[in-house]
Amino acid sequence: LRLLKEKYPALMTADELLALHIPETDWIVPDLIPAGLSLIGGAPKVGKSYFILKLTKDILNNGGNIFYLAGEDSDGLLQSRLKQLGLSGTDLVHHRGREGPLVSPGHYLAAIDDILSIHRFDVVFLDTMQMVLPPKSKGKDDYAYYYEHLPKWAALAVKHKCAIVMVHHAKKADGRPDPNPLESILGSTAITGACDTIMVLQKSDNGQAYTLHVT
Repeated sequence: LRLLKEKYPALMTADELLALHIPETDWIVPDLIPAGLSLIGGAPKVGKSYFILKLTKDILNNGGNIFYLAGEDSDGLLQSRLKQLGLSGTDLVHHRGREGPLVSPGHYLAAIDDILSIHRFDVVFLDTMQMVLPPKSKGKDDYAYYYEHLPKWAALAVKHKCAIVMVHHAKKADGRPDPNPLESILGSTAITGACDTIMVLQKSDNGQAYTLHVT
């Protein structure tokens, strides 16, 4: 065993792991968003952006700070939403994608790493996931593609001890109870496998109620 561990020092026995001090989960939003990689899924126009801003307001009110990549917003649209929700202050820093890209496609991981190295944020909201991932190479299947890139974002969250929350589209609910909302997430099961927390926002058929499924 000694020779094995000398050659592969990352190996650990069960007793060594049990004796290891591991800090409690760092919850950015209690019982909802931990430090790590999370995903918010929902059908188009279900209210994902407003939900993000509601979470933003709660986090700011509790002394947190946020970087928000509003990839589908213009200056006017995001300003309108901030006014509607009474959001202001210097602890919310954002980029509006309709005014121009933050960086070229495929370079968002390095850019967010650089931003977090200069100024640490408690939460990074990335709206949407597809915008920050590099283009998929021809012939690569969805499973391999997402499992190549999403763990890098999870590692980035660990590196900077923050929450990275990606927004992604899901299929529209038909009004009936969904036995497995995770299956509504568009794309490969590698997406749900690579994230620590999955939230799916669904609207009822009559549009009068919302359900947030959290795994």
